[in-house]
Amino acid sequence: MGLGAKRKTAGRKRANAGKVKFLAVLPAADIKAIKLRAIERGRGVTASQILEEAVAAWLKLNRGAEPKPLQGVPASEKLQFLSRMDARLVKQIKVMAIDWKTTASALVRESVADLLNRDGDQQAGGKQ
Repeated sequence: MGLGAKRKTAGRKRANAGKVKFLAVLPAADIKAIKLRAIERGRGVTASQILEEAVAAWLKLNRGAEPKPLQGVPASEKLQFLSRMDARLVKQIKVMAIDWKTTASALVRESVADLLNRDGDQQAGGKQ
């Protein structure tokens, strides 16, 4: 094994069961916020888990909703973010992206924006 390589343990294999790789293009500031959130939550929480939770919550709120205009982000402000998410969740976000005539990354951006806005409201003493 190479330097810094982690051996797959039974716990890690279980944690990744049913997960697939998902590449999203997100604003650099959002990627940083997701990673900071994972650090704040503590040991064992990954940025992929934070992203997966945000996407699941957003899909739950917007499933069956009419497509709405999505905010554009200049390409110069975006980076690729590779995560592991539940395969069914990835399929749902891709199907919804087809229905809305947009990209899965655009919908994931919306889910992250909602997550960050909710947290901003909570920190400012707003409603949950």
